[in-house]
Amino acid sequence: MLDFTEEDDFWPYIAEAFDRVDIYQTGEVFLETAAEFPEWKIDLLAIHWTGSEVTNGGLEQYFYNGTGILAPEAVAGFRKIGRNDFADVLQQAVDLLGEPYPRDREARFERLTQLFSWLNLSSGSTESIGHFLESELGITITENPFEELNDRYFELEHFAPDAVRYAESNSESE
Repeated sequence: MLDFTEEDDFWPYIAEAFDRVDIYQTGEVFLETAAEFPEWKIDLLAIHWTGSEVTNGGLEQYFYNGTGILAPEAVAGFRKIGRNDFADVLQQAVDLLGEPYPRDREARFERLTQLFSWLNLSSGSTESIGHFLESELGITITENPFEELNDRYFELEHFAPDAVRYAESNSESE
């Protein structure tokens, strides 16, 4: 249900951070460039990128692309704007990638590759976790571990009105 209207536009609050915060290098570079802005703007930047990427290609695309570096900030940002529903879905997806969360894109890609290959039931390998779960416990796992989370994400009402309220309340206090 992710309907978006012009009144829901929080872009003016994050445009400068969008241009200057580097999400395409390392976690350290991201944190360094993000430190130039108030935390609330990074919260909004993170949920903006999350919304854009997940809407475009699902949680798997979000984690695969450079934007996945923002996942911890997005979880926190969703909570701060009062959207625990989005935060919970995203946190469950983050948890699939293990601890510590891989800010580095190559490390995320490696974990995604492992996650998809471990759950691949089509290989028929008796060593596959998916095969074991299905044959021994009768549990069938989808080939896309993010499928159910994507579905839950898209069932939620859009977060933009909450993001605008959060931006307005924080910009007034600056």
